[in-house]
Amino acid sequence: MSEQEETAEQQDPTPPQKSSWRHIRRVVSGLLVLLMVVIGGVAWYASTPEFANRVRQELISVLEKATGGRVELGAFHWKFWDLQFEADNLTIHGLEGPGEIPYAHADRIWVDVSIVSFLRPKISLDALTVTHPVVHLIVYADGTTNQPHPKVATKSDKPVMDTIFDLAVKRAEVTDGLFLLDEQAVEQRAVPFDVTADHLQVKVTFVPAPLDAKNAAAEERYDGEIAAEDVVAVRGKAAPVHSKVEVHASLKRNAVDVTSLRLETGKSVLTGTASLDDFANPQWKAKLQGNLDIRQVNAIADIPGLDQGQVSLDIGGQGTRSKFEVNGRAGVKDGGYHIATIHLAGVSADTKVHLDSDSIDLTDVHARLAVGGLVDAEMHIHNWLNPVPSNLVPNLPPATTRAIRKAEKLDADRSKQQTTIRAKIRGVSLRAVMGMVAPRHFEDLGFDTLVNGDAGVDWTGSPQAFTGNVKMSFAPSGRPMAGEVPLTGTIDAGYSNVTGVVSIRSLEGQTPGSHFTVSGNLGVYPITQDSSLHVQLTTNDLAEFDRTLTVLGVAARGEHGVKALPVALHGQASFDGTISQGILDPKVDGQLEASNFDLMLPAENTPAAGNGTPAPGQTIHVDAASGHATYSSDLIALENGSVQQGKTTVHLSGALHAHELSRNRREFDDDSVVSADVAMQNAAVPELLRLAGQDLPVTGTVNLQARVSGTLGNLNGGGHLSVAGGSVYGEPYRTLNTDLRFSGQEIDAEHLVFLLDGGKLTGDGGYNYHAKSFHVQAQGEGFDLAHIERLKNGKYPISGLVSFQAQGSGTVEHPNLQAALHLAKLNFAQATTGSMDLTAHTQGQQLLLTGNAHLNDAALQVNGQVQLAGDYQSKMQLNLTGLDVEPILTSLAVRGVEVHSTIAGAVTVSGPLKQPKQLSGDARFSQFQVALGGIPLKSDGDLHATLSAGVLHLDPLHITGEDTNTRASGSMGVFDKDRELDLHASGSVNMKLAQVLDKDLTSSGHVDFNVDAGGTLKRPGLTGQVKFTNVAVALEDFPNGLSQMNGTLAFDQDRLDVKNLTAVSGGGKITLGGFMTYQQGLYADLSATAKDVRIRYPQGVSSMADAKMRLQGTQASLLLSGTVTITRFVIGSDLDLTSLSSSNSSVSLPPDPDAPSNKLRLDVHIVSAPQLDFQNSLAKLAGDVDLRVRGTLAQPSVLGHITVTEGSATFAGTKYELQHGDIYFNNPLRIEPTIDLSATARVEDYDITVGLTGTSSKWTPTFRSEPPLSEQDIFSLLALGRTQEEQQIYSNMQASAGVNSTADTLLGGALNATVSSRIQKLFGGGSVKIDPTFVSGTGDSTARITVQQQVSKNATLTYATNVNSTAQQLIQAQWNLTENFSVLAVRDESGVFSLLFKVRRRYR
Repeated sequence: MSEQEETAEQQDPTPPQKSSWRHIRRVVSGLLVLLMVVIGGVAWYASTPEFANRVRQELISVLEKATGGRVELGAFHWKFWDLQFEADNLTIHGLEGPGEIPYAHADRIWVDVSIVSFLRPKISLDALTVTHPVVHLIVYADGTTNQPHPKVATKSDKPVMDTIFDLAVKRAEVTDGLFLLDEQAVEQRAVPFDVTADHLQVKVTFVPAPLDAKNAAAEERYDGEIAAEDVVAVRGKAAPVHSKVEVHASLKRNAVDVTSLRLETGKSVLTGTASLDDFANPQWKAKLQGNLDIRQVNAIADIPGLDQGQVSLDIGGQGTRSKFEVNGRAGVKDGGYHIATIHLAGVSADTKVHLDSDSIDLTDVHARLAVGGLVDAEMHIHNWLNPVPSNLVPNLPPATTRAIRKAEKLDADRSKQQTTIRAKIRGVSLRAVMGMVAPRHFEDLGFDTLVNGDAGVDWTGSPQAFTGNVKMSFAPSGRPMAGEVPLTGTIDAGYSNVTGVVSIRSLEGQTPGSHFTVSGNLGVYPITQDSSLHVQLTTNDLAEFDRTLTVLGVAARGEHGVKALPVALHGQASFDGTISQGILDPKVDGQLEASNFDLMLPAENTPAAGNGTPAPGQTIHVDAASGHATYSSDLIALENGSVQQGKTTVHLSGALHAHELSRNRREFDDDSVVSADVAMQNAAVPELLRLAGQDLPVTGTVNLQARVSGTLGNLNGGGHLSVAGGSVYGEPYRTLNTDLRFSGQEIDAEHLVFLLDGGKLTGDGGYNYHAKSFHVQAQGEGFDLAHIERLKNGKYPISGLVSFQAQGSGTVEHPNLQAALHLAKLNFAQATTGSMDLTAHTQGQQLLLTGNAHLNDAALQVNGQVQLAGDYQSKMQLNLTGLDVEPILTSLAVRGVEVHSTIAGAVTVSGPLKQPKQLSGDARFSQFQVALGGIPLKSDGDLHATLSAGVLHLDPLHITGEDTNTRASGSMGVFDKDRELDLHASGSVNMKLAQVLDKDLTSSGHVDFNVDAGGTLKRPGLTGQVKFTNVAVALEDFPNGLSQMNGTLAFDQDRLDVKNLTAVSGGGKITLGGFMTYQQGLYADLSATAKDVRIRYPQGVSSMADAKMRLQGTQASLLLSGTVTITRFVIGSDLDLTSLSSSNSSVSLPPDPDAPSNKLRLDVHIVSAPQLDFQNSLAKLAGDVDLRVRGTLAQPSVLGHITVTEGSATFAGTKYELQHGDIYFNNPLRIEPTIDLSATARVEDYDITVGLTGTSSKWTPTFRSEPPLSEQDIFSLLALGRTQEEQQIYSNMQASAGVNSTADTLLGGALNATVSSRIQKLFGGGSVKIDPTFVSGTGDSTARITVQQQVSKNATLTYATNVNSTAQQLIQAQWNLTENFSVLAVRDESGVFSLLFKVRRRYR
């Protein structure tokens, strides 16, 4: 403009005076036009791209000087008339490296300004919009950032706030921003955020100062109201958070006042107020109330570990820049914190909060855990604003004296952060503690205990230098969960994070079965740090640690926890020792003792069962064990080890050193150095074999001394082994002795001597366990078959001398063997003689066998070969010639079987021995004849059988004989699992053949059969029938036999039905029925009925009975039950009661529990028919029987009673009337009747009462009379018919007559018994008494016969006559009117008649 003005002045002359106002108007008009042209030109030029690019370049230069960074600007646009400016893609590069995200970037910046005054250059900012700003801040390890530094420092002294107020910004907006924070050398954290506001209402009002304000600038302010109904904030992939915000605030040039703040996010609500005065020396006040949902906070700002809970706040504070104070309360409800191995959930707590410039204090902290338990705590942090030092110990000059260094260290400590935490824990379970500090699966250790006590944490300076101490006790809760073990104890320990050592001053625990104490230092950080612990443990119940071991992952053989341990403790175990070195490589050293426990060794090379269950291993019981043991990664050692089991004692000491492969690597391998001494005494061979996985019938006592040294792959040493006092497969031996030698990888047995009764085996051998090769040489002689227990038979003795030689070498796969066996002087039952030679040797991988044997005239040859590899292909041939069965049966003392035969045959077998089902064979024997029980039998042709595919096929076989004609054929599996059957037999058999089975058996009759067998050998299925025709069977010692047996047995698969089977026994009829099954074990349900069967047992007793019986049950438990009714009972005069008594009183051995008769139980009820009576020449009785037979057939017992209701008996001419009679069976263990009988008799003028009580083995008779007599007089009266005094007088009279009274008495007794028996049989009653030397009243001796007959119950007639004189006859009739009054009518020998009245009366 200045150039134009100058040109105008030069060209335009000075106007005249009169036209000056016109000239002025023209000038002004021209100026206005010119101004408009200039403004138009500027506006036109400003809208050109060239001007925009120039402005863009200038703006880049200005920004680079202002920020200090490299600036990029994509485009610049402006609207001249509207004063609106737009900058696109503005990027500011800071101090970050190439290829990294720049310091700042904005997609678009839009500015709308207005000119407030042209006179005083002043503008106002109407609107500012920033789209998609990105800020990337890098914080390096040294604390610096990538923020650039301005190249030119600002020279303005005007405060920023004045500048903002001078701009009087009416509207500002920022959209779609992103903030990136990169913490160098730690991790890069990108915190992208997107904020959208729906229904956003922003109102910012500039309020000028009042006109009368003394300080207008101070009174100006911005009043703002921000309200957003739905603010959505999204952090990364987190779920969006919806919030509602309401803010009311005022901004002055030197103060800020937030009058109202309200933030609602889900369940979180925060309200507050704040104010700040004097920006230069700020003084602030703030108050915040409300609650926060940690999950919603975590969705916006990731706080590691926090994942749930509600935080409540009520705090307020005020202060200045250097001094401030905050007070209030804070709390959390259902809080959760999960990070690494720390797990807190459901925590509720509240605390007082105090914060000032010097300290942070959290007091009255009360926390309640969701799993139970309370924690009261407080926390104090002093000097919290001071920076945390990078080193833990101050770096003081080396030359500083000790006192100065100590003082400077104390001053340095006082200025550091000092933190103190104290907590009192109450009722927190061990489960809860483990759940908070350990991985999930370690939560439940199986102990019921509550923790109570104090804990504290302190540090000065860095938290990494913290120390902790605990002093707590454990006690059971009293409410244990299932399977928990109560635990009681105490712990006093501390931890220093600087040293990384847990100092256990005292740890003691007690359970019902265990007690332990621990003290010392445990190195935990670094993990390789050494530890030094002293541990004492005593336990008698490992099951208490079952759940702990399960949690720790102890597992083996498909079992977990205690079941996985190879030990079962029944007694007590203890350990007293130390644990040293690091946790990862501990060294355990101490005294270990245990008693009454089992060691369980896993099974080796044993396939699992079909259901996947591992095969059971071996169990070793140990009475006691002790020793000083050491275990580490490079040493396993045992000193003074001792194991005691029964009489067996093992002493063991030794060490095994790991092979050092490198400086930090060691392993136990073949190069590991070993040294050991073993002494075994009185060890049982079966136990040792069981440890080796063998179950062989070998016994004996082992003693061993051995010493080994060297490496596992190259052993050296030796020892001695001796075995005595045992047996091999039931054959006793004396001793076995051998020297042992260990050389390299070979174990040798030298100078082996094995002594057997009459025999001796010597030899040497060895085994190389690396090459798996062996060598053996043995010879034996003097072995007599007569000394072999299995061959000993007193009835059929066997003898013979055996000698052998054997040697071999090689491997199991490629052996080289030679052996020869010779049996000489073979003698069988002193009737059959022979010999045998057997040789065997290998040829390559083939074993060749050759054998020859001679038995009397028979010869046997065996030849074969077996491949010792693969499936063991073999081929065997046996040839038999000249076999006569008769000498063999004669040696066996078989009688009744006549055999004259010369049997010859051949048997061949070939195929793989490892696959028996693939074996094939053929057997053929020539025709033979046999005479059984006098019945000749012969085969119609040869006996021929073949073996194919594991099935033995029998060609049709036809056997004929007297009344015998049978045929058989079929097949049977011999090598398959089920052994399938397909057999058929039919024909007829003479039952006389059954007599061969038992010499006491007598049989006859005829049996026809037609039976087919199918199914398997274990579960056969039989079909067909067996028909009996007039079969008779009887045993010699059995009182009854069976005759006229007719009927049918029908087979129906697994069932045998008895159909219409009848027989006759004892003149009565027996009918059998029922069935039997036999596939899954024998089961029988048979019934029998008998009618009028007479049994003559024992001698002198004959009875007749009816019966209904049932036999039911399995072979192991049969029950015979039913009822037997006795219908008739007769006792003969030849019954020997003495023999019955003696047989009952004999003591018998208990029966064999496995005997079939002991598995047949009895439950038979024996009763008598109504009014059962029995009589003979001596007695006539009536009564009833009620007995129950129990027990087994081998050992039966009888319970019940027999009652004799009435009866009379006559002995020696004296008649006895039964008063009462009972026989009881009360002994459940044996048949032992208890007798209680009482009978009366009238002899002369005396009434005699005889009693009999006691058992059959011990009878006790009692005698008494009326009138009373001594027992001697009663005996004389019953035996001789006179008292002792009368007998003496009568004997004198007989002596005068020359008669032997004793002989006459014996003779008279014998005659009376015989004659009375005959008279009773002829005439049906009465008694006869013969007196050979009767002395009459005249003194003459003569024979006299007296006949007495009871004509009625109360009347008796007696007739007596002398043999020498029939005139001397006595006739007497007696009638008993009452018991004590009777009338006698007598005609004596002299013919005198008399009538007598007898009155009996007893005087006391």
